[in-house]
Amino acid sequence: MKKFYLSRIMVVTLIALTLCVPCLIYAALQDDLNLSNAQKAALNQLKIDTWNALKTPVAEMRQLRQQIQATILSDDIDTDALAEQITQLNEKQAEITEIAVNAKVKGSEILTPEQRELLLEEKAALEASINQLADYFKEVTDKLQEVLDFFENTIP
Repeated sequence: MKKFYLSRIMVVTLIALTLCVPCLIYAALQDDLNLSNAQKAALNQLKIDTWNALKTPVAEMRQLRQQIQATILSDDIDTDALAEQITQLNEKQAEITEIAVNAKVKGSEILTPEQRELLLEEKAALEASINQLADYFKEVTDKLQEVLDFFENTIP
């Protein structure tokens, strides 16, 4: 009997939407916050600077994860090397977090108090929408799985 699974196309579509939504939200927020040209330029420069600051540590973290995977899958697992790699990975994650948090602080300093308040309201509304979408996606996924299970049980 053939086993039915959720389509890879559905998974790829969901991932693509997840990657696109932040860009759309960022563009919409710029309009909603009524940013001045100076604020837009400062935020754009901050985005560029942050991206440049993150390139190297993110690449190094990716490489560390590959090293950890190779260590775990090796014939003779070197636990001392693994412990060191995990320590390095944690340090790299802390570095990335620090860069990201500092960028958020700088970005917040560019905004006026009214814009920050509006941003908090927009964030709360966005989280509510995302939660609602997640609930709907779960519901649709469950129903789709019921249909697939039905076909699995009825089609020889």
